Amino acid sequence: MILYKFFYAISHWVEPFFLWYFTGINAIYSLFMIIGAFGIISRKKELAAEDLTPLLNSDSMPEITFAVPMFNESENAITSTYNLLNLSYRYKRIIIVNDGSKDNTFNILQKSFQLIPIPKYYEDLLPTQKTRAVYQSKSHPEIFVIDKEHGGKFDAANAAVNAIRTPYFIVIDADTFLDDAGFEALIRPILTLPKTIAIGASVRIVNGCSLDFHRIAIPRFPQNFLPAIQGLEYLRSFLLRQGLSSINGIFVVSGAFSVFPRDLIVQVGGFCDSVSEDMEIIIRLHRVMRENRLSYKIQYLPDPVAWTMGPTSLKDLGRQRTSWHFGSLESIWHHKRLFFNPFYGVFGLISVPFVILTEAIEPIIECIAWIYVILSWSVGVLNTPFFFLFMLVSFGYTFLYGIFCLVLEELSFRKYPSIKSLIILLLSNLVENFGYRQISVFWRLRGFSRFFKEFKRVQKESRRIQGLVKTAKVKNR
Repeated sequence: MILYKFFYAISHWVEPFFLWYFTGINAIYSLFMIIGAFGIISRKKELAAEDLTPLLNSDSMPEITFAVPMFNESENAITSTYNLLNLSYRYKRIIIVNDGSKDNTFNILQKSFQLIPIPKYYEDLLPTQKTRAVYQSKSHPEIFVIDKEHGGKFDAANAAVNAIRTPYFIVIDADTFLDDAGFEALIRPILTLPKTIAIGASVRIVNGCSLDFHRIAIPRFPQNFLPAIQGLEYLRSFLLRQGLSSINGIFVVSGAFSVFPRDLIVQVGGFCDSVSEDMEIIIRLHRVMRENRLSYKIQYLPDPVAWTMGPTSLKDLGRQRTSWHFGSLESIWHHKRLFFNPFYGVFGLISVPFVILTEAIEPIIECIAWIYVILSWSVGVLNTPFFFLFMLVSFGYTFLYGIFCLVLEELSFRKYPSIKSLIILLLSNLVENFGYRQISVFWRLRGFSRFFKEFKRVQKESRRIQGLVKTAKVKNR
């Protein structure tokens, strides 16, 4: 009786809160989805109209370095390196950083590419763990390998940045493959808009695709349930990023593939010790450029350029999603002063509140909502109209969002051309709300738990990042 009265009393304000919250975030997602759709359509027209062949065949193209951190990547080291070597883009270097691997990653690289030791030719402008030796490939002179003590992905990326001598570099994961045709389209923003300080592009799930001479030969949507769900999530998230990019408000580019100017990354202090170093560096770039009152552009291109391996087990996927959410919370904490701060323009007033009020706290709100629904049903006070509206604004929107992404993909890049792939995508979109979504909320709640457990370390790194921001001296580009 007491529980009945309690839930009846709170229902008058709890139920409207849940409905308004989910309706509100869905409205915001819809807005960015529509903006992103127009951006993709516009990009498709650009690709059809422009002919980069004369430019790409000229001798005036910028040289680009691929920075590839590797830790225990013996299974992917050779295939991913040959994928980069086989890119038709001629002006490239490849710097592989063996980040203290405990398997035979380095031995495989040494044997396959005939590595020979060379003098360390660069200065460590960014602090990293100790470098053991530097090598160059005898068979492919554009390949360099840095063998260093383990420090994590951010530390390996900083070691690569120290060694880079080209104006731009691309950070790419060892389990990621590049689409040769799509890659060339990324060069255009570098040439046409010098104020571009970072570029991201769409990343798709490589599971199920066929490789031919280390290239994506036949793109297929993943056949297994977990990779298929991830493929659908990637489609949705990158459409959102396209919308945010249109207002120069993007807060993350994929860590699996991202382009940066080398000098700028050195000037802002390099990558930081964060699980989501890709998100933190983008927010820091926004912040530094704003505080130095410099104009800039962080671009996201919808072109599907990179294909990455998705986890195939619930354990691995859960570990990944927990880390991602933990990393998001870290980055938000490091740059919490941007929240609704008009000094940072659109990014402070729209992007940062968006990521906090939706992606960061959404799992808590959804978990509480489900607890309320279950308990109110158990004591007999569940409001049936509220329940159906709640299902509609939470589950129904996700389904429609997935359908929209599917239609947009079919009308634009058509990277999944087979009917079977489209059917799998549609079925995945239908069933993900029942079971997978709930366990995904649990994984993200574990991210909160990890955040509080490691809060002292997060605070320490946050103080270091504040120092980097204050001392960053960025030249006008």
